[in-house]
Amino acid sequence: MNARVSIDVHKETTQTLIDDLKSGKYFLPSFQRQYVWDEDDIKSFIDSLAGC
Repeated sequence: MNARVSIDVHKETTQTLIDDLKSGKYFLPSFQRQYVWDEDDIKSFIDSLAGC
């Protein structure tokens, strides 16, 4: 089976992505492994987004 994928690239704010997730626009699947990030990892990730 051949499938065509179209990718549209444009910048969005982090807040827009969060709002879209909350509204159900996107679906984040469960992953096979357990969640391994601790609070410091999450804070570091969020801080790194500020530079984007």
